Amino acid sequence: THPDVTRMASDNWYADFNSDGLPELHIARICAKTQAHLSTIINKMLNYERNPPIHAGYYNNPLVACGWQTERWFQLCSEVIRGFLITGLGKTPVKQYKIYSGTPTIGGQWSTATNTATVVNYWYNVGWLPSTTNQNNSSWWNTGTATGINNAINAGAFLVQHRDHGAVEGWGEPSYDTSSLNGLDNSLLPYVFTTNCETGYFDYSSRQSFTEKFHRISGGALGLNAATRISYSFVNDVFCWGMYDCMWPQFDPNYPIINSVGYQNLRPAFANSYGKYYLAAHSWPYNTEHKSVTYGLFHHHGDPFMTIYAAIPETLTVVHDATIGAGQTVFTVTANDSSIIALTAGGEIYGVAEGTGAPVNIAIPSLSTGDTLIVTVTKAGYRRYSARVAVTSGALTPITQIPLSAEAKSTAIAAGHDTIICAYDQQGAILNSRISQSNDGGLTWTNAFLDDSTIISHSAKVISSEGKIGVAYLANQNPRQGRFIQSENGIWSTPTMYSDIEPIAVRPAVEFLGDDGYGVVYIGENEQYLAKAFFDRLAVGGGCDYLLGDINGDNEVLASDVTYGVRFFKGLGTQPPDSCYLDSAGIYYYAAGDVNGNCEFRGSDITTLVAILAGHAQPKYCHWNPPVLPPRIKHNQKAIKSE
Repeated sequence: THPDVTRMASDNWYADFNSDGLPELHIARICAKTQAHLSTIINKMLNYERNPPIHAGYYNNPLVACGWQTERWFQLCSEVIRGFLITGLGKTPVKQYKIYSGTPTIGGQWSTATNTATVVNYWYNVGWLPSTTNQNNSSWWNTGTATGINNAINAGAFLVQHRDHGAVEGWGEPSYDTSSLNGLDNSLLPYVFTTNCETGYFDYSSRQSFTEKFHRISGGALGLNAATRISYSFVNDVFCWGMYDCMWPQFDPNYPIINSVGYQNLRPAFANSYGKYYLAAHSWPYNTEHKSVTYGLFHHHGDPFMTIYAAIPETLTVVHDATIGAGQTVFTVTANDSSIIALTAGGEIYGVAEGTGAPVNIAIPSLSTGDTLIVTVTKAGYRRYSARVAVTSGALTPITQIPLSAEAKSTAIAAGHDTIICAYDQQGAILNSRISQSNDGGLTWTNAFLDDSTIISHSAKVISSEGKIGVAYLANQNPRQGRFIQSENGIWSTPTMYSDIEPIAVRPAVEFLGDDGYGVVYIGENEQYLAKAFFDRLAVGGGCDYLLGDINGDNEVLASDVTYGVRFFKGLGTQPPDSCYLDSAGIYYYAAGDVNGNCEFRGSDITTLVAILAGHAQPKYCHWNPPVLPPRIKHNQKAIKSE
């Protein structure tokens, strides 16, 4: 109810669980009459959170506007806030003041209202008022204009505070209304405290209120705090001071921080609730009968967890793995102390934790291969952090059960597609290189010695690529020789000696060099070759180069590839030109056509390609055969990339 009107719009009763008028929840509203309104308001908030302003002037020059009325506290409330912005926060606020009634004089009193002296002395002792009397003449108090307000907002102001009379369509002094908003062209958005009467009248069916237009227009305000009906001096001023104490607890060092859920951290919706409790606790206003109606009048317009920036945002320090294994139910994140860490997947929240500056283990539901876990970290005053974490197939099966029959050491491992090969020095009656090989990603293994039985071998290093395995090792002869052998489909080649000038070769390493075959590097240990390294290029091997989705091999991915694939499966066309070797099956398959990533080319790939070209799916390649070129799928004449 309202003492002066028959009907008052208020959301406060939704949050008042014990009927004392004070909210037990932080609430907020978005006043959108059309889809366009809603889109504008939501995008403002999302853009602000994801890309906060980085202009120093935006944070340094907040706007304070008010009207002087000798018998009210408009001017006193505004000067306390402006003094805090200057002295407490080091800002240089823009002032737009206008006289409503009365004559300000230097050395004169701030107001004639009851309890003024108590309030003035309080804020003077805190430090936000420079004097217990007004220190400026009428001219200083009478320069505010609508143009001046627009100029300040257009130049950039993170915060706007108005305190004076108000009506449905705008402020009293300085005069500034819905038509004045047409002069705004700002891209830097302020949060606006319009602490007056009626400017938040959101249920007026025939007119758009000042707050509604300010929030709905392009540019304009990020969010606002405003009253829905006639509001009252003195209680309004104390409520306003309470909101500032919520966002900056040093504003009133003598008032304890209430037990509010979460950190205050410049959250205006939290400040709206806090300010009402602050008002309830203070006896400064003489009109205490108007406290209860004030609880219901003022609303925050915007997201309830909206957090404004008061300085150029800092950068968070976040550390976590780039991938997570399928089935893993704990993910570890290190983030700044007091930050909020959220883990999401598929639009759902999987885990939330508070950063401590040290690693935090966060329990999550099991994810599947191909999913993406999104890590988001936020903290007041810091730029939002977001990263995508791929869900992989998880760790390979441990190879600890591979029988070696004797002591083994000097291990080496290599993998190419689905072939994994491991080498060990086997210490037995003689020294030999032992090989363990898997063609199914580590599930099953076979063991063998290097097929070079005429010598004693050791120190093997291995590499695997395109179905071929290359091994560099040492032959324990005199002089010690370096040898290289290659296996394809389980058949070993004749050993090749790679130490061309026959130094005593030690510590070999081998790497695949693409179309140029293999390269071997080793150390010569003869006195003549001490501390010299040798390199041999072994021209063997090959590569697999294809464009994912390019079934017909014309270096484009278009609808014609669908036609080509359909004709191939019906036996009406020629086979696709691109093939890659699949180690586990020992066959070649058409990798370019495998757009669903199951390491086969089937009719289901044609269905998937149609969806990709329509923009409804993303291409996936066989994990054993990643393409050399990134996918270039064309649909609607725009290029996209697969994840």
